[in-house]
Amino acid sequence: MSPTREQNRYCCKPTEVIVFIEQQRSEITGTLVEVSRSGMKIRLRQALLTGTPVCIILPKCRAGASVRYCKPSEREFFDIGVAVLNYERSQAVEP
Repeated sequence: MSPTREQNRYCCKPTEVIVFIEQQRSEITGTLVEVSRSGMKIRLRQALLTGTPVCIILPKCRAGASVRYCKPSEREFFDIGVAVLNYERSQAVEP
């Protein structure tokens, strides 16, 4: 049985994001597909380990997060769920 969510999750317009993997100092392009107050669901071409610290870079925001789950999705993609730990808004965001 899976635990209930603390907040509702909302589908969003698919938005390209950059997932910066802090331990590897590398970036992966992904697609943001769902959001909530405390997390995001992102579709990637690469699997990530649970607990991996990441930085999610959006057009006007950057979020520090931790991977909560990673599961195979359609075709060669993986859906990752991240818990947002902090965020910063800005006009131009760099990792």
